[in-house]
Order: sequence, then C-alpha cells, then structure tokens
Amino acid sequence: MPALLAETTDGQSTAARHVADDTISVLIVAKDPISHAGVERQLLAIEDITVLTPAAGRHPDIALVVADTINEEVLGWIRKLRRASLSRIVVVASVTGLTASLATEAGATGVVPRSMADRRRLAWAIQKVHRGETMTLIAADDRGDGGCSSDAGRVGGRGSSVVSDRDREVLRLLAEGCDTGEIARTLAYSEPTIKNVIQRLFEQLKAKNRPHAVALALRSGII
Repeated sequence: MPALLAETTDGQSTAARHVADDTISVLIVAKDPISHAGVERQLLAIEDITVLTPAAGRHPDIALVVADTINEEVLGWIRKLRRASLSRIVVVASVTGLTASLATEAGATGVVPRSMADRRRLAWAIQKVHRGETMTLIAADDRGDGGCSSDAGRVGGRGSSVVSDRDREVLRLLAEGCDTGEIARTLAYSEPTIKNVIQRLFEQLKAKNRPHAVALALRSGII
C-alpha cells in the first residue's frame, strides 16, 4: 500500500479540514514514485488544479489513483479511500471493460486508461468528476475482454469503435445546438480537434450531417 494512501485515509480527521477555494484539489495515490511524479508533473501544468500532499492539512476534492493495472490491491485502495470520505475518485490504469466495471463497483467515479492519460484528458476527467458526474474511457486497444465500459457504447454494428465519453459530450452539445467553437471552449479542446471528432462520429454513425448524427445517437441510446 502506498504510504501516501495510508497517511490520508482517516476520514474523521481529513473531512474536518476541507478548505474551499477556486481550484480543484487533487491527492495522488500511487505505489510507483515514477508514476506519481509523472502524473504530478501533468497536473501542475493545469491552471485550475492544485496537487495536495498529506502534509497539506486539507481534504482533497479528488483522489487520483495511479496504477499499472486494476487488481485486488488497487480495488482495496479505492474502498479505503471511500471509507475515508473521499467520494470522488479517478483511477488511471491499464484497463478493460471488466476491470473498469470492478473499479466502479469498488467506488471509483472516473476511470482513464494509462494510454489516454494526457494532460487534457486528465483535466477533463477531474473536472467532470468534480461536478459530480461519472465517466469511464476505454481505449480501443485496452478492451481485452471484448466488452465496453459502463459509460461507453458501440455504434455502426459489429466490430465498430467505442464511443468515448468525450464523443458523448460532443454529441450532447450538438444536441443542445452548440457550434464547433462553443463545444471546443466547453470541453477545453481546439476547434480542429472538435471538427475531427465530429467527422469521425459522422463516419461511425453513418450520419449525413449534425442533426442526423444527433438523431442517430438518440435512437441508439448513446446520448
């Protein structure tokens, strides 16, 4: 068990020290110091996120569990964090649909594959979980069990790609009438990236235009 986890799982003492400010405070829980340092370096570059240490004397908004894989040990960390009144937990690990589901059942509210854990996705996942939402991303090459995550869907029939949580957000914003620029600002991506996402969704859904894509997504239960 990481020493960091052991030092921060007293729910009675940490809950009373919660201090609100304008940033999202994140406590990194990692057994491997190299993984811890790498994720910390990513988070320190994000303006609205503060990385806490056990000595900070305050209750974190988010616990970020970083591991190679989701195994019984990691599931134990998640449960212990939940018992310590940390209800918003994001897990970064190599995952499949099955292990992501196990992490969710243990109490994780967000799961991000290591292969997708760049600065932008980490920020997006943390912000989403901080708003009280749940999210799970499964990379196409991480679906070792052939399944989808609990928060992802398939489109276009057998062998098609997984619709990620980001894709769902784009489709939801399209359904609300947002244009490319509004979607990019809301999700903190560049407009070219959002255009590429929309074009890929057109191909996956076999949609002719944006309204058609939204209609197909609604009909398929994607949004």
